[in-house]
Amino acid sequence: MAENYDKMFPWSKRIQNRSEHNFFLILFKECKVKNVLDCACGTGYHIVMFSKLGIDVVGSDISGSTLKVAKKNLNREKIKAELFQSSWQELPKKITEMFDAVVCVGSSLPLLSNDKEIEKSLRGMYSTLSRSGILIIAQRNIDRMLRERPATSLTEPSPNNFLLYINKYHPDKITLNIFYINAENEDIKGSFYKRDLSLITKKKLEKILRKVGIKKYKIYGEYEFSRFFPIKSDSLIVVIEKL
Repeated sequence: MAENYDKMFPWSKRIQNRSEHNFFLILFKECKVKNVLDCACGTGYHIVMFSKLGIDVVGSDISGSTLKVAKKNLNREKIKAELFQSSWQELPKKITEMFDAVVCVGSSLPLLSNDKEIEKSLRGMYSTLSRSGILIIAQRNIDRMLRERPATSLTEPSPNNFLLYINKYHPDKITLNIFYINAENEDIKGSFYKRDLSLITKKKLEKILRKVGIKKYKIYGEYEFSRFFPIKSDSLIVVIEKL
């Protein structure tokens, strides 16, 4: 997916989401964040965002091909940031500094296959935080998806580029069948990707947080710091503070 990701989710459109930008601006200022680890950095969008806020950023991702795209994007934006390949469980072995904030957004956490992997990964992220540091997790609102069970969706993220989602619901996961169609030229091209989402509902996530020993956190439904509503919020955003 790395080669097409920025066409599927173009930066020009993401930049229009000022609520996300303002969320991190306010949160990082309140928590006096000076350095950040984006541990699901993908193609580098949030690294650029945080760098432009005047914060030192390090990026990691489990995908080597995605990191190659991120490096090209950072060079284009003239942003200097360390990038390294790592799973979340391996983070404590690979980092050389502690962070005021660790960020895991883009519905990355539900890509893990089971609760044990989620628990181990959260421990890995949490252990990289400095004292009073914050861990931010953002994902789709699985509670709402399970209630509404949308079967399909079609969007046009950029002119003549289309995304078709066909969702399949299982007892332990939601399978996203993603069709990317590039119709910019007469020779129409397409790619198919499959992603399984673990059913990380608010209740399940809070249960796992307790197992990890995390006691202080806030949950929001949108980037406007709004209250989370299982039946109507688009997102589940958790801000965890290390005690």
